[in-house]
Amino acid sequence: MNFTEQSVLYKLYQENELKWFKMLSESVGPDIINQDNICCVNTALIMAIFADQAGKLYVYMDALLKKRNKDNKNLLIDLSNVLSIWNKYYLSKTKDSFSLEYTTNVPYCYF
Repeated sequence: MNFTEQSVLYKLYQENELKWFKMLSESVGPDIINQDNICCVNTALIMAIFADQAGKLYVYMDALLKKRNKDNKNLLIDLSNVLSIWNKYYLSKTKDSFSLEYTTNVPYCYF
């Protein structure tokens, strides 16, 4: 077991990853996404990348498919709209996309 697996934060993440992903996905809708809360989208994307690497992305997407937002819209559709806005933001902000890639150590193409 390496030090990461012994970490309390890592254990907390493992126990709550799907719950946190749903909360993050729900916290930023297409009508309220802005520069101040785009970090929530970034975090949800990183979690989705981790889930994909572990072969669990379908579980995340299925959970969003079954959940509704406050306007009774499907969260998966909401997330798709948010990601469209997110993509336009980062495509127009080269410095920000470089910073995202640098701080996460995840190549931008994965996003």
